[in-house]
Formats: sequence, structure tokens, C-alpha cells
Amino acid sequence: MLLPKKRFFVVRYIYLHIYIVSMEGVYHSLRKEFGLKDKHIAIIKELGSRELAAEELCRKARIPTGRIYEYLNALVEHGIVKKSAQRPFKYSIPDLKRSIVRFTQNRIDDMMRMQSEMMVGLQSGQQVSMLHNAMAFTQAHISMVLESNVYRIMCIQGSFPYLLYPRDFDSFMRIRDIVTKARPTISRPGQDMAHLIYKAYQDALEAGKRLIVVFDKTTFDFHMDLFRDTLGHEFAALLKDIIQKLQAYDVKVYVVDEYNPLQIDVSEKRVSLSLRYVGVTTGIIIEGAEAVQFFTRAFDEKIKKAKDVLPMLRELEGSA
Repeated sequence: MLLPKKRFFVVRYIYLHIYIVSMEGVYHSLRKEFGLKDKHIAIIKELGSRELAAEELCRKARIPTGRIYEYLNALVEHGIVKKSAQRPFKYSIPDLKRSIVRFTQNRIDDMMRMQSEMMVGLQSGQQVSMLHNAMAFTQAHISMVLESNVYRIMCIQGSFPYLLYPRDFDSFMRIRDIVTKARPTISRPGQDMAHLIYKAYQDALEAGKRLIVVFDKTTFDFHMDLFRDTLGHEFAALLKDIIQKLQAYDVKVYVVDEYNPLQIDVSEKRVSLSLRYVGVTTGIIIEGAEAVQFFTRAFDEKIKKAKDVLPMLRELEGSA
């Protein structure tokens, strides 16, 4: 757990990092550790020294008009970018370095709060075991997929759900390779583990198990852009395969327009709570009905605010 003293030193390190190291190093950290995407960084770079309207930002940051507000609104919500009070709206970052420090501090506070919630089982006398690294998380994830009849997954920010990977093994591995080259992953990378993950999901689907996933809209958009740019004309075939997969099995995937700092996996027997921080995956597994009921309710509340991914995929397929 990130104690207040440790949090102080982390924030202090980030603050010094901004003043001592090049801003490119800071932008790299914002991508890798704090969930910002390339388009967020492009906007921050443009607004770091001037005030601009959305139309000007589209040209300078090379972001399509239909997408600019999605990224701008996220940065405004994070407190990095300021939006003028009157029309025509303009956007600015009055103090770039202070805004970044405040943003990272808030994210660390979120992580601390989530880590505190992860310890709920410790006070209730339920059986709790630790997940010390990505390998332990991946093994637990696979075993929970296999043991469940109904398996709920709330993906951590940036994590693209395996249910949206292709059905064919070679295509699955190709997409996995594209993903692991583009960003850090909470699960253990490598072909051996990817094969085990693929088999676990295929076995679960063929057995008729119900799998339900929620992940964030920013992650959905990032990966769709990544696959489109990487696959070219094959992108449409990927979308078609994913759509057919979702229709063929007892699965449901939802997209929510919220930041998810924690990975939550819920089976009928236990709950896995994990996060990735400073390049390390850690977490806990809580066994018992009380934890399962609590996090199932939290999961269901999240779904109320989410949208089915199928219409989004069909829309992309129509324009691919």
C-alpha cells in the first residue's frame, strides 16, 4: 500500500522530474504510468504556451474534428486544461508544470484509495492472498476464468479485454503482439502465457460460460486506432470476427466513459483486485461470499452507466 510518506516522495520526485528532466521524459511517464494517450499529450504540448480554440487544436495537434472534444473534455476533467467560461470557447494550460503535478498527485490519491478498498477482506476475516507480480495475476486470472460459470471483469485503464481478441489462435497472437509492443500490460507478456490465456478463454466460451466485461472508452478508442493503423485493410476483417464472436457466445462487453484505476475480476467464489503501478503488477485475492456480493453490486452499478460495445464495433465496421 502506498503510505503517505511514500506518496510524498513520489509526488516530490515527479515535481523534480519536471524541472530537471526534459519534458519529453515527463510526457513518457504520463503515458506509461498515468494513462494518458498520444493525443492527450499532443494537446498538452500545443496548449503549454498558448490559448487555442478547438478548431485550431485540430489542425495543430492533427486530431480529427469529431474526436478533439473527447480528448479535450478528459483533460479538462483531469484539471490539466482550462476551458474559457464564454463562447467562443478557448482552451489553455495556465501553469503547465503545476497542472501536471496536481494531476499526478490526484491519480496517486486514487491509487491509494483503491488500495485501501482492496484490503476490505482483511477486516472481514475472509481468506486473502497476495498477488506480487504480473505472473501471479495472470495465473489467477486464468484459473478464475476456468472455475467460473459467470465471470465478471472490470478492466484497468488501458487494458483491452481478451474477449475482443480474434477467435483464431494465430490472429489472437498477432493482436497480442501488436498490443504488447504499443503499451505496458497488467498481465504477463510472452507467447507461452498468451497461449494459456487464449486456451482458457476458448474453453470457457465453448463450455457456454457467461463472461461479462466492462472497460473504458479511452482504451477502446486507443486500440481501435492502433489496430486500424497497424492492420490497414485487414482491420475490417478483425472487426467482423470480433462481432461474430460476441454474437456466437454467451458474452457481453460494455464500454464506460470513466477512468478505471483498478482491475476487478469476480467469480462465484472469489474476487481479484489488481493494479499496475510504476511498472509492477500487484493485488490481492479475497475468497468468500461477502466480497463476491459486494463487488458484484459495484460491477452492476458500473454497467448501468456503460454502453454495449457491439453498436460501436458495427459502426467502425461500416466505415472501415
